Amino acid sequence: TQELQKAGKKPYIDGIHEPGDEDYDYIKITGRVTATSFYQMLHQHPGKMLLIDDCNSLLEDKNSLDMLKGMLDTSGDGTISWGSGNPPKHPDTGEKLPQRLTFTGRVMFATNLPIKELSEKNKDLGAVLTRGPSMDLTMSPKQTIQRIKSIAWNPKTNKLDNLKFPGSESY
Repeated sequence: TQELQKAGKKPYIDGIHEPGDEDYDYIKITGRVTATSFYQMLHQHPGKMLLIDDCNSLLEDKNSLDMLKGMLDTSGDGTISWGSGNPPKHPDTGEKLPQRLTFTGRVMFATNLPIKELSEKNKDLGAVLTRGPSMDLTMSPKQTIQRIKSIAWNPKTNKLDNLKFPGSESY
């Protein structure tokens, strides 16, 4: 989110923005999301970037992966369909959403899941990962400790006391 904001991109803020307004560029999605609520979000935020952060339920659900494959298909136009049963309803109006949607936005995932291993077991997840660039930032335990030390190191005190925690006076 910091890099998006540095690039001048504005986040969706619930209560300030209306879904689909022109005055935000991306929406951050976290927590548990079902395929139904994901389809609703796609309708509510057309043309926006979806920053999906630690929302592992989307990467583990076959229906969500099928939508992502269609949305991100490089050979098509990003059209997806809700073809099973009744389509989801708009969360505000309660009206049935159209059963077809053409995705025109972008998607960015951030997850701590072992994606490489999971994509070898799950072909649908593997197919999603082939539709754009990806970067594995997994660190070994030694690299993690080195990174923490590099953040915590305080050159003024020559100690690892540069971390502050809410409600705590010191490291």
